[in-house]
Amino acid sequence: MDTLLVTGVTGQVGEVVALALARKYHVVGLARFGDVATRERLEAGGVECVPVDLVGGDFSGVPTGAHGLVNFAVVKTQKWDLDLRANAEGIGLLIEAARPGRVLHCSSTGVYDPAGSTVLDESAPLGDNHRAIMPTYSIAKNAQEGRATIPIYRFGSTVGLASVDFMTTTNGTAKPFGRYDPVTNTVFFDPGQTVQNIFIPIHNDNQVLGDQTVTMVLANPTNSLLSTPAAATLTIVENSTAPGTIAFSSLSYVVSENGTNAYLNVLRTNGFTGVVTVNYFTRDGTAAAGLKY
Repeated sequence: MDTLLVTGVTGQVGEVVALALARKYHVVGLARFGDVATRERLEAGGVECVPVDLVGGDFSGVPTGAHGLVNFAVVKTQKWDLDLRANAEGIGLLIEAARPGRVLHCSSTGVYDPAGSTVLDESAPLGDNHRAIMPTYSIAKNAQEGRATIPIYRFGSTVGLASVDFMTTTNGTAKPFGRYDPVTNTVFFDPGQTVQNIFIPIHNDNQVLGDQTVTMVLANPTNSLLSTPAAATLTIVENSTAPGTIAFSSLSYVVSENGTNAYLNVLRTNGFTGVVTVNYFTRDGTAAAGLKY
């Protein structure tokens, strides 16, 4: 039986999909599993539950060589450093550790520019759809792709074919092939088409270099005219600021008395360069050691 890794199985969509897949595959569900009841439902439905923390980056319990990885996970604490690290870097580290045969990355329409009731597809421009209610959600989900998406718009008449040259330049502070891959491409628009996306691969590393920029220009339009802006700047936000800070993910936790273990998440934020350690201990509150825990 093929093994599938499914992240975010405690979410509204991930749980349903994992349970459906478990009827045919060996499904390994990956999440923090803070909710005991959800974990019990998943295990009753045939899902093997393996606790992981995308922020912590410890994937030692995750089996390697699975047939595929289905990613539904999203961390949305509304803290930029934490959410970008978990959603962009964390997924990449999980893929590197687990080495699945293929990866299916799933997102909601929250990754697109607001478009009302218009039906969107993969070519639709990405944007910050959820900024009013969850400031980090859209950007963090887009960051999981490991690339920057730059939409190029065609305004005015869309009669006939049109094209324009796109290129990154070396006027920014980011180092080509270090922080990003340079892109030079001719963008073609079919009749009636108003937007095309350009993708710039972004490299994550452990170097603390601060925010860096990539400059981009448009040139040589055909059957069209250049409008403003024909030059733009992409900022690559730094997420490596050694050594980071350690804290519990919450001030309090709740676990059922019939549960075998309480799962507590310890978060490392504001940096991840190098190896750090922290000691921990328990002391009695209203519960007595050896009797209730």
